[in-house]
Amino acid sequence: QNSSVGITRTFTVEARDVWGNRMTGGGDSFRVMLALSPKPLLAPFYFAERNDLQQGTYLISFSLTAAGKYSMEVALRERTYPFALFPIKGSPVNIWMAAGETDPLSTEAIGVGISLCIAGVQSNFQVARKDRYGNPQSAPGDVISISLVGPAEIDVLSNDDPENTGSIMNAQYTVTIAGTYNIEVLINGNEIFGSPYRVLAIPGAIQAYQCTAEGAGVDLNTLVDSAVMFTIQARDDFANVITIGGDTVEPAVFEYIQSLNPVLIPVPLVFADKEDGTYTGTYLVTKAGQFRVYIKVMGAHVLN
Repeated sequence: QNSSVGITRTFTVEARDVWGNRMTGGGDSFRVMLALSPKPLLAPFYFAERNDLQQGTYLISFSLTAAGKYSMEVALRERTYPFALFPIKGSPVNIWMAAGETDPLSTEAIGVGISLCIAGVQSNFQVARKDRYGNPQSAPGDVISISLVGPAEIDVLSNDDPENTGSIMNAQYTVTIAGTYNIEVLINGNEIFGSPYRVLAIPGAIQAYQCTAEGAGVDLNTLVDSAVMFTIQARDDFANVITIGGDTVEPAVFEYIQSLNPVLIPVPLVFADKEDGTYTGTYLVTKAGQFRVYIKVMGAHVLN
């Protein structure tokens, strides 16, 4: 009563009369119908093949591709018209069809983590084991190996327990260097469908202490009567260069007058978000003296 999908199963039906005597001739019509139990609303019926052996016995064969519990009804069709079916003794019979062997080309990885991740943020994905017909495979014994290769080699953690009987394996990893990576997933030594997966690791949130500013506008010495500019480069917690704009960057320039009570006089500044992760500030130096340039990102001063 238990088998696996994709395997042809056979059994024989012995025809008998009302007193239980075995029939010795052929010609009777038997219908063998299988359906998932309980039957989902739109699930199909399956009909087995019948071979009349002309000895009062009939060879029944069937092969199923969907795993699950089935109810099999064997019935005698007493006449062609009007239609009349009579279940034989012991019918219906419940049978269980298990998933077949894990198929690498049907197994797949799913989740955002197989295509996109953020530096410093844990990324997750799942490996769904399936047989060649797409049935979830939950039997233990498969060997799954995962590697992540790119600007840095990253360990991928998983719940790959040899005794795990679930069809889904969870995996997670964290990158710190932005760039393009490849995730290779092998099951029993063979690559699964879609492997290797190309993953884009993007920079994380902007961090002031990693941002830099450079240019004549922040040099120690500059010329009077010249417009000077400085450029701020946005970076994340791991010094990855951020390539999009929109962050809160607040530069300011002051003329510094040294005295017992130092005075800061604001200097007009033209600020621009280049929308590529860089920000520029331009100001005009009209007199000799000391100037102070303050650059804050998200309320904190940038490097130096």
